[in-house]
Order: sequence, then C-alpha cells, then structure tokens
Amino acid sequence: MGQTGGRRGPHDDPMVNSAVTEYAQSSFRYQCYAFCNKGREAGTQLHVACNKMFKALPLAAVVDDTLFCSHGGIPRYAGGVDDRLEVLQDPGFPELPVVYPRCLDPTRATLAEKQVLYAWDLMWSDPHDEDATPADTPNTHTEHGFGFNVRGGSCVSYNSTAVTTFLTNHGLSCLVRGHQERPAGARLSHNGRVLTLFSTSGYCGHSNNAAAVLFGADRTVSYITKSIG
Repeated sequence: MGQTGGRRGPHDDPMVNSAVTEYAQSSFRYQCYAFCNKGREAGTQLHVACNKMFKALPLAAVVDDTLFCSHGGIPRYAGGVDDRLEVLQDPGFPELPVVYPRCLDPTRATLAEKQVLYAWDLMWSDPHDEDATPADTPNTHTEHGFGFNVRGGSCVSYNSTAVTTFLTNHGLSCLVRGHQERPAGARLSHNGRVLTLFSTSGYCGHSNNAAAVLFGADRTVSYITKSIG
C-alpha cells in the first residue's frame, strides 16, 4: 500500500504563521480567526492546535533510497565528517515547536544546535540561481557550496557543488523540493539533480502554473501540470 505525507515548511512554524502584521489577511493566524465564527478565542485555540500538529510533521524524506525530499533544500556543510543524514534520521531527533538557529557553524554546534540548524536549512534554504547576475546574488559560496541567499538573515543558498556532495555522500540521486514559485510549476536545475515543484497556480495573483511529479516503480517520471489559463 502506498503512503503519502507532507513536509514541514516555514509557514508550519508559529514564528511565521502567527505574523498577522506582516501577512495580514493571508496569515494563518488571521485565517484561523476568520474560520471560527465563535470569536477570537476559538480561533486562537485552533491556531495553537494546528501548530502542535505542524511540529510533528517530518522535515524530510528519503524515497526509494534515491530521492531526498524537503521543503527548501539540504543542510549546510562546512567540512569534516558528513553526518547530516545520520543526525536527521536519529530516532531521538526532537519535535521543534519553533525553528530558529543560534549557531550557524555546524563544526562548532552542539548536537542540539545542529538539529535546529539542519531543520532551518531544510525549511528555508534555496538552490543558487544559476541565471542570476553577480549583482543580483553575489557569489559568496564557500568551497563546500553554501553561501548568500536573497532571503537574508540566517538563510543560505547551495550550488551544484553542495548538491553533488550531499547526494554522493549519502548515496542519493536527486533533491526534490518546493519553496519557490516557478512559472511552469517545475524546474530542473543544478546538473539535473535538483527538481523544484510548486503546487499552487496563480500564486498571489501571479501567472505561474502548478506542477506535481509521479515517479513510477519502473523508473518512469510523469509530470502533472495545472495551468491558470
């Protein structure tokens, strides 16, 4: 029997989905208020209950021992023993109500700090835009392939070197992720090893399509798209 499941993303974190001031009526907290016609107290209870569920969502998944699936990308790496998958697969990995890293250097982080940092990267990181000019996205990537992200703050982007290292070290072939709107709904990049899927068409009034992908047991790959036209 097949299984389905979601992956935790930034908007599954109360730090983001509680931001009514920033997201106004599109914020999840506001929508909880609007959904519950019994007043703000009921909306708050719904919001709290949903976030209890969100913190239990998996951060990533390995499919058929070959596909690595996450919302944003891969955990950062700064050399040495590559324990990223081992840390993520540890049965003792905690449920994190709020994900915000205090230590950004995995070589100096404690295990608890590393768990939060890896969770942050899985949710927030992006592949480096291969079509961008240096003025748009400065090439500040380290020798291991992690660097500047236009989202700012603690977010990183990863280039082909980072992707190849992660997939090779852990015996995987492709990263499947979301997090970024794509005009066609999907985009294959970084030497064909990063597949970005965006499942919402007409996002925020834009003209983008939506896409999904089906990986068959016979190794066939089928794309499903939804056009706004």
